[in-house]
Amino acid sequence: MTPPPPAPGRPDSAEATPLAALKRPLYREPVNRWIRTLLRPLAPWLPEACLLPVTGEITVEAAPDVHLRLAANPTSYVAKMLFWRGVQGFEYEVVRVFLHLARSARVVLDVGANIGYYALLAAAVNPAVAVVAFEPQPGIFRYLRRNIALNGFEGRITPEPLALAEEPGTATFYASYNTNFPFVADHLGGRSGFDADHAARLGRSLAFPVTVDTLDAYADRHLHAPIDLLKLDTEGTEDRVLAGAKRVLEEHRPIVFCEVLPGRIEDALESIFRRHGYRLFRAEAGGLTEVERLRHLPGTSNDHVMARPEAVPRLHPFLTAASGPAA
Repeated sequence: MTPPPPAPGRPDSAEATPLAALKRPLYREPVNRWIRTLLRPLAPWLPEACLLPVTGEITVEAAPDVHLRLAANPTSYVAKMLFWRGVQGFEYEVVRVFLHLARSARVVLDVGANIGYYALLAAAVNPAVAVVAFEPQPGIFRYLRRNIALNGFEGRITPEPLALAEEPGTATFYASYNTNFPFVADHLGGRSGFDADHAARLGRSLAFPVTVDTLDAYADRHLHAPIDLLKLDTEGTEDRVLAGAKRVLEEHRPIVFCEVLPGRIEDALESIFRRHGYRLFRAEAGGLTEVERLRHLPGTSNDHVMARPEAVPRLHPFLTAASGPAA
């Protein structure tokens, strides 16, 4: 495993506001857990804005036979939605497809793993799968490793503190810092990446150097079985990851789960996937709908599944009528 990068500098404590000081007791673990337990029966009626973020550990029932333990802090949107809304509360349109395919996968790569939700799901449903989780943000990486240990998946999930792009080297990475929580050490927001403005949308960003590799080079060095599933969520640099994964796409031909942020890199992603012979499917509440263009529609998710024609029959249980035949 690659040594983790140095942690980014912490903001000055003077940023803490009187309001933040008043909120802080709500996020001490015993108090936070007591309030959440008290209010949880009301969860179906609480609007998202009223959901208390999580401090500490939660248990998530991802499927009748799949229970995960997740450690998080108040900056984690993933943990908040999973606690209050259950597995249906976070990317369920695509998670249910991922769970189905992960049961028979040999190798799963989680690029942009955050606190490890997808990597943990794969390991939980398939004792034989090898999982690699890439997460270059040091604070998030600490939680990723903690969650792997909480679930007893050491040796089955390999955490890598690497960024992936079109060529190896070093680059400046921007960690998202949520100014609503100045008392939290490790910020777990999902906007961190190579784009400083995007990372700062929740308040500000902190810059630090990261080691960058290509997926092709990493696979050549470390992976000795076919990559079946590739999950990508790198906040608008998925095209750069794929530019360094030409051999992976051509030789391993994984099914790709890819977030596509609106108005960013849709054309570049389309070009890459079409060039490698992939068909494109948008994840919706009713299933997977094949699309010609990667364009965001009001009321739809940003999550997509890409598959080579020979792999499309594996998606058959989830295809909508609008997708046509699976073959």
